[in-house]
Amino acid sequence: MKKYLILVCTVVLLMAGPLFAQVMIIANQSVPDSVISQGELEEIFLGKRVKWSNNTRIDVVLTQDTGLHESFLKQYVGRTPSQFEYYWRKMLFTGQGRLPVTLKSEQDVINYVAKTPGAVGYIRSHPESEDIKILTVK
Repeated sequence: MKKYLILVCTVVLLMAGPLFAQVMIIANQSVPDSVISQGELEEIFLGKRVKWSNNTRIDVVLTQDTGLHESFLKQYVGRTPSQFEYYWRKMLFTGQGRLPVTLKSEQDVINYVAKTPGAVGYIRSHPESEDIKILTVK
């Protein structure tokens, strides 16, 4: 019985991991904003807002880390990964947008955001780069 309880607890914790992942929003140093609303962030990642307040083009970058991606979408966009993918495919096929850049690792996201003016993405760990900044979501 005790082994069964430990097994159940372990499975629950593993399944809940992505739901509790901390998500940090990062941006290139050229981005004029330091604080952004959740609504603005949702608009950015859904391609509804395409320019920052200084008229710089927004360049959205995603990660292939499924747990982090799922946590980000749930927390800030209010969609599942399949809903998000369907949304972007529809935008692409109707000519209303282009798919966001998707990179393999957090470090790839950090590197891309650091070198790309107007870029915004999300990561799990605190970045060790001075070429990016963390946006506060209110």
